[in-house]
This record gives sequence, C-alpha cells and structure tokens, in this order.
Amino acid sequence: MSVRRFLYSCPAAIVALGVVMSGLLVAEDYQGKDLRMRDFSNKNLAGANFEDANLFLTRFANAVVAKANFQNADLTSSTFNGAEAAGADFRDATFKAVSMQSADLSGAIFAGTDLGNISFQSSKLRGANLRGCQGIGDVLKADLRESDLRGAVFTCTLYYMEGVKLKGAKYDKSTRWPKGFDVAASGAVMSEVAGEDQPETPSTIPTVPAPISAPRTAPSTSPPSESAPGVRLAPKLDGEKLTEEIIKHLLETEMWAGKDTRRFTFNYKSLKIAEPRQGTTLGDIASGKKRIVTPVRVQLEMIKAYDNNETRKTDIHQDYEFFRDEFGTWSYRFQGNR
Repeated sequence: MSVRRFLYSCPAAIVALGVVMSGLLVAEDYQGKDLRMRDFSNKNLAGANFEDANLFLTRFANAVVAKANFQNADLTSSTFNGAEAAGADFRDATFKAVSMQSADLSGAIFAGTDLGNISFQSSKLRGANLRGCQGIGDVLKADLRESDLRGAVFTCTLYYMEGVKLKGAKYDKSTRWPKGFDVAASGAVMSEVAGEDQPETPSTIPTVPAPISAPRTAPSTSPPSESAPGVRLAPKLDGEKLTEEIIKHLLETEMWAGKDTRRFTFNYKSLKIAEPRQGTTLGDIASGKKRIVTPVRVQLEMIKAYDNNETRKTDIHQDYEFFRDEFGTWSYRFQGNR
C-alpha cells in the first residue's frame, strides 16, 4: 500500500503526522526588527522572539503568542485583545495605550514594568507576575488569582475593580490599591516574607502612595527667549475650552514622542474635534461618576530624525476622548486605531 493511500485510509495517521510536524516548527525571531503597524491577528507566534522590536500600532488580536518574548519591545498603541499569551515575557517593554482585553495572560511576566494605565478588562492573569508594576489601569472582571501583586500600583479607580478575582494573589505593604477598595474581602493574601518585601527592581516602587489622579506639571511661564531651541512652550492645560494646541501638546509629548520633541516633525492631515457629550460608563475614564468627554480624531505623519541623518516616517490615525480631570486639567484616553 502506498503512503498516500495509507494516510487517506487512516485519519488518525494524519493527525499523528501533524503533531510530529508541529513539534518541528521553529519559533519566529523578530528581535530588534521594525514591525510597526504590522497585523499579526489570528497568527500562531507561540514562542516568538520580539525582544527590542518596534511594535508601534501592531495588532496581535486573537493571536497565539504563548511564551513569546517581548522584553524591551515598544508596544505603544498595540492591541492584544483576545490573544493567547500565557507565559509571555513583557518585562521592560514600553506600554502606552496598550489594550489587552479578554486575553489569556496566565503566568505572563510583567515584573517591574510601568504598564501605562493598561486595560486588562476581562483578561485571565492567573499566576501572572505583576510584582513592582505601576500603571495597572483597568482590571474590570479580570482574573488575577494567585498572581504576584507585591509592590504593584493600581492607578484605576474603584469602578474598574468590579468583578476582579484576587483569591490567593500575593500583595505586600507597598502594594497600592484604589481608594476605598476592600482588600480584606478580596481574597488576596498579605505576603511579608523576610527579605522579599521588595521586588527585583525596587526603583519602580514608590515609597509613598501614588495618587490615583494628579495634576500635570504647570506649564512654563518663561518667555520664549528663555526656552531651549526647538522646544515649544506648553499651553495652559486648565482652560475651559479644549483647543488644537492642547490636543497636540498632550499627544506629542505624552503619547508619541516624549518630552523632548526636537527630533520629531508632526505633519497633521486632519484633526477633528467632535461635540462634547456625556461619557459612557465604560467608554470614558470616569470612575462611576458622570463626566463630559470630547471625542477627537487625528490623522498625521510623524517623522523622527536620527543622528546618522536617517529619518523614519509613521502614519498615525487614531481616536481619543479628552476630558477634564478632578483638578480641572485636560487629559485624555486612547480609544483605538483607525
């Protein structure tokens, strides 16, 4: 009997052959590569190496990235919604406007990383290492059982803790919970083992409680002649009206480039400001109380210049909601990529 006829006559043999072949697959190596705006949705990238990769605006929706390595990667505006990322390593990655909702992050490693107010809404983080992490921004209905929360800082409000599962999760005296959260009733376990009450990266843990919301640094009042060359003065952020100047300043200095924007050029194609509206329960950043939000849509080309005279262009098309926080200062929340 030929091999082909045998396989057709025996489906079990086909399955067995598939199992053998899958074991021979080699994990992809993307270390240090520029993968901006790539779409890996629904791909099987288990064990792949993304260390030091540029993953700006990259999509991993419903992808399999179990045990993948994302250490030191730039995950700005990336999406992992619905991804299977059990055991993945995200240490020291750059988290800005990252969404990991409804994802399987069981046993994932985030230790010592600033998560930038990340959304873990409805995700599985059972046994995950979040020790020393700052910026845990949304754990609504998330499963954090048996996770390591020692030294972790929750920047969300009480509303975004609703339905979270914390039974067996470890925390210590440096863990910062949202104001009013009942830790004793949560099932989390106080862990004060000698010599272990500080994470491996103690510099990431504040020595005083971090406020849930704080005003931004007041803009400089120095005249333009005293400003550094190429640095634009910050606008007043506590004005009644949301202006294009405020939007551009906040997004350019906090979302895209950082405080020093001299290497960047922003060519705006459109900036649309919709009519203010009542914020929705889950769509805005409010903590259960009513808040007015202003939808904003931006489309632009961002150009970064390097010392070797090379430039890199990135097309950005995103939606945001702007609002005034408890201090009357304009802030925003990333809503999604277009």
